[in-house]
Amino acid sequence: MNNIKKISFVVDKPYYNNKIFDSEYLGSNFFELVKENFSKKGIEICSNDLIKQEEADIILYNDFRKKDISNNKLHVLLALESIAVKPDNFNVKKIKNFDSIYTWNSKIVDGKNIFKLNYSYDLRFEKFNTFNKKKFFLCNISANKLSNHKDELYSERIKACEFFQSKPISFHLYGYDWDKALKFPRIYNLFKSLYITKLTRFLSKVFSSFIVRVGASKIIYKKYDSYQGTIDNKLETLKNYKFSICYENVTNIEGYITEKIFDCFRAGTIPIYLGANDIKNYIPESTFIDKRNFSNYDELYSYLSSIDEHKFARYQENISNYLESNQAEIFDSKYNAKILVDGIIRDYNNKFLL
Repeated sequence: MNNIKKISFVVDKPYYNNKIFDSEYLGSNFFELVKENFSKKGIEICSNDLIKQEEADIILYNDFRKKDISNNKLHVLLALESIAVKPDNFNVKKIKNFDSIYTWNSKIVDGKNIFKLNYSYDLRFEKFNTFNKKKFFLCNISANKLSNHKDELYSERIKACEFFQSKPISFHLYGYDWDKALKFPRIYNLFKSLYITKLTRFLSKVFSSFIVRVGASKIIYKKYDSYQGTIDNKLETLKNYKFSICYENVTNIEGYITEKIFDCFRAGTIPIYLGANDIKNYIPESTFIDKRNFSNYDELYSYLSSIDEHKFARYQENISNYLESNQAEIFDSKYNAKILVDGIIRDYNNKFLL
């Protein structure tokens, strides 16, 4: 018998009004399937503005935040963001008060109250555009951000963009805030060094705002001729490109594999990957170009330029074979939605019914 009626999903304000379950808004159908699976079991889950925490039997937290003090509820932490963005997700002292935790981070998984859950995606794909039908050579789709984490890859993306936009190829840059790109490397590194505390980050924003207001933005900002603005549909955009720069936000973290490489796969675009150091344990190396295999961008550019339609077709065939294989299942939304829903119900029963 199921005694669970309501779940309050604690999310940031942009995901209120159940936006967290909107696949088009998120670009992922994982949470939509989570909601569907709970609904089939007679359990209602809504964002915490619609189902208040005090009304719920279970409180699910999307990344670490202050836990509700109620003891008569199950408290579940979904720790999926990277350690560079949400370090508290993996601070054992801070997360120990949650009843159960679901995360991609194998290093803290214990099978007792911390369980493995990968980033999840809709892995269905349509017929790929072939080499000659791909209009453009290379793109980068990402927001322009700063981080002071020792293994951040935001600055490496900029190095790649700086290099490729100088080459005689069709290279295009998409995403938020590239029209406010700090001059690289000196100005960029200066602001990066300020991304240590909330106070220094605030002061850096005040300073940059002042520079803009006095009409001296050219002192700190530069314009990328390759910048094409933001996009409405990432998949449709990627379909036009042979290759895409596919760097995670952080490197040297085992198992941290996000949507970036799968977006490329679904578009039939060959990803140039940099991120999880154990990527080949999860995804065949025949499906992507590993940036670590090249000592510099000149070597990488030479390799990309050497790929003809036959070699490109082999990459695409390897990608489609992988997406249709059992090996890819661990990143599939349907597979992981079931793991999370069944796991939360089990956790509730273990706490209150056994």
